[in-house]
Amino acid sequence: MKKIICALLLLLSLLFVNEVSGLSVYAGEIDEELGEVVMVAVPDGNGKLYYYSGDDAKKVYTQIMQQSDKILEELNELEKVDKSFELPEIDVDPEIEPYGPFH
Repeated sequence: MKKIICALLLLLSLLFVNEVSGLSVYAGEIDEELGEVVMVAVPDGNGKLYYYSGDDAKKVYTQIMQQSDKILEELNELEKVDKSFELPEIDVDPEIEPYGPFH
C-alpha cells in the first residue's frame, strides 16, 4: 500500500513540476495573453495522433474552434427545445411493493 501511495505522489509531483495537462496533448496553445498556437495534435479513430505545427497548426486550431462553437450553438438550441417538453405525471399506487431484486 505504501508503494502505491509513493508512486502516486511521485507521479503527481512530476505532473506539477512539468506542468503537464490533458489539454496540452490536444492543442499546445500559449496563453491568450502571449499569443499564438504553436502545435496541435489531432486524434483519429484508430488511436493515432496527427501533429501540426506553425501555420498548419493555426489553421487546424481555427477549424477546431469553429466546429466547437457550432456544436455549442446546436446544443444550446436543443436545450431550448428540451425545456419546452414536459413529461406526463404517472400515478403510482403506494401500497404496491416490489419483489425480487427490485426491493
